[in-house]
Amino acid sequence: MLIPLKAQEKLIDFSGIIIDSASQEPLPFTHILIKNRYKGTIADQKGMFSIVVKPNDSLVFTFVGYKKKVITISPGSDMFISQTIALESDTLTLEQVLIYPWRTFAEFRDAFMNLELPEDKEIENARKNIALILTQIEMMKYEPMPTDNYKLFMNNIFQKNAYYGQYPAMNILNPLSWAQFIQAIQNGAFDRRRKQND
Repeated sequence: MLIPLKAQEKLIDFSGIIIDSASQEPLPFTHILIKNRYKGTIADQKGMFSIVVKPNDSLVFTFVGYKKKVITISPGSDMFISQTIALESDTLTLEQVLIYPWRTFAEFRDAFMNLELPEDKEIENARKNIALILTQIEMMKYEPMPTDNYKLFMNNIFQKNAYYGQYPAMNILNPLSWAQFIQAIQNGAFDRRRKQND
């Protein structure tokens, strides 16, 4: 039995490309969701998409780092719709936050000196690292030599070039980072009482 055309539910082929509103570059793998119907699709690597929708459907376009965009299909739309969807950048720049578990240098020193190392095959490496850190702490009492400053500066440049375009390695065992951290504690950068007086 054939269903009359008027009784059939109207379906619309909605397709297009998703781009960055500023650079006009395509946004690959953008997520497209039909509200209240739990259906959707993902754009391809060139930002192209195609999805079957119904009149009055609301489509939500989302891409990491961009503001989401909602488009509603009007009841009088044609059976084929082609549209360019431009998403606006929504990048936030946050200030650096330093979190340390010790309130004062005395607390850090006590915790560090009373550190209990595990008895395993890595204990020798741990002892070497601690000895290196203690040596660095002793060296902080003296003014750095110009050659040391030059080596540190060149090492920083090398590290930035080595990790260009990716996340840098963790510096948890870097003696210079520990020295900077200890110097910050000694200078009272994390003293709550000092900040309250300021």
